[in-house]
Amino acid sequence: MNTLLQWVDKKGDKPFPNMMSEKATDVCASFTFFESLPESLKGPELTTEIFLRELINKDHYADALQFIAHGLEKHEAILWAYKCVNAHKKDQSPKLDKIKQWLEDPTEEGRLQCNQTDGFDDPLTWLSLAVFWSGGNISTQPDVTIESPTTLSATGVAMTLILSVISNDPEIMNERYADFLKRGIEEFAMETTSSCDVKEIA
Repeated sequence: MNTLLQWVDKKGDKPFPNMMSEKATDVCASFTFFESLPESLKGPELTTEIFLRELINKDHYADALQFIAHGLEKHEAILWAYKCVNAHKKDQSPKLDKIKQWLEDPTEEGRLQCNQTDGFDDPLTWLSLAVFWSGGNISTQPDVTIESPTTLSATGVAMTLILSVISNDPEIMNERYADFLKRGIEEFAMETTSSCDVKEIA
């Protein structure tokens, strides 16, 4: 995992351009950590880059995935998770197709088609829900409006990636963590993202 730190170090002390806040505490306020944080990660002025680097350095890989999921804008976070699961897919899935269609053209109709609640042990169910939770009404009742909570989509992204890791043989779990974190750091470091990124990897 030490090679991952090089991806963070490439930016030096400069903030990643493709993230919602430069302060780690702003991102951390959106979710609950799986593991207790060491004292070195409790400073209120820690930057996002330093915090992420320390999570990886302390082997807090699942929390590093959560941190990236909540640090990226919703579309970028979903794109990151899509790239991860698409790179390791065994078979094509209708769920993955719908997610790809929404990433290319994020319409309201496409978002509603991703309201999948079957198989919560399936990472793609969570990624589909991340799309559905990305904004707008999430009520299943036609006469009821429930606006999606701001952090819910990122939770779906994090669950997608963590389930994708732990559902594999133990000997390749760290390899999968490393791949997903590397892709996430690349998303953080990108100046912009667009739907063309999806077409290039399909």
